[in-house]
Amino acid sequence: MGTDERGGWGVFVQDFLPGRDTVASRRPLAGFDPEYVAETFGIAHDGSHLTLSTGEALQSLMMVEGLPGVSPPIRRSR
Repeated sequence: MGTDERGGWGVFVQDFLPGRDTVASRRPLAGFDPEYVAETFGIAHDGSHLTLSTGEALQSLMMVEGLPGVSPPIRRSR
């Protein structure tokens, strides 16, 4: 797992040869969507499938008024 040149998270694949530097064979495999962050992945035992878990970062603020059973805080003057 890592980031691509645009900063998107995903899964890379690269050759593995013990004792040799194979970083030049590294290539993107799955993920790298700018709207979703790749979190975890799993590979089928036979290598036929990859499952990728992604998360979406949302930021919001909500205000609720008049909720039954909830009293507003007591405000004291200073």
